Amino acid sequence: MKRALAAAVVLVASTLPSALTVDGHRGPLAALQVDFTSRTTGWALAVAEDSGARVLLRSHDGGRHWDDVTPAALRAARMGPFQLEAPFAPNGEDAWLPVARYYGRLDQSKVLYLFATADAGRHWHLAGRFPGSSVGSPFFLTKSTGFLETGASAAMGEEPVQVYTTSDGGGRWEEASASPPPGTVGGKSTRISSWCDKDGISF
Repeated sequence: MKRALAAAVVLVASTLPSALTVDGHRGPLAALQVDFTSRTTGWALAVAEDSGARVLLRSHDGGRHWDDVTPAALRAARMGPFQLEAPFAPNGEDAWLPVARYYGRLDQSKVLYLFATADAGRHWHLAGRFPGSSVGSPFFLTKSTGFLETGASAAMGEEPVQVYTTSDGGGRWEEASASPPPGTVGGKSTRISSWCDKDGISF
């Protein structure tokens, strides 16, 4: 089973476009994450090896061909430098894509966005905007009920996070839980400790 899985990953990675224009540069891509929701439909987060820019790709034929479905709004100059993070795609049509926008390349301050599509990436809409310095992959139980974890920069060994939830598909978000400020001892039992690394939410 492990050999078959490894072979499948290698096969899929080898079929990614050999060259694609990303962030003004044309060059080879490397797969960061590949997820198939069926035998034919898959999503891939890839990075341009020359520029480091990321794109979201989708395949409809088992990985033989890939289409760039990165939200068009992210390519506009007004968005500034951005980085796509791991998407959540439970099927071939729906996907939620977290994005971190950097104010400046030397400035680590960010604005975190969540984009959503219901038509296989042909159209995207903004489904949330959050403060923070990092964002994990969202998790949606249904098209309406979802969760998202964001993080804030802290000292070594600490990673305070916030967990947001929505019941209307991203129209409105509420903070469900959060870590106490860095260095705080104790805290409410319902809060997430700021200590140790966190790696997103799943059910």
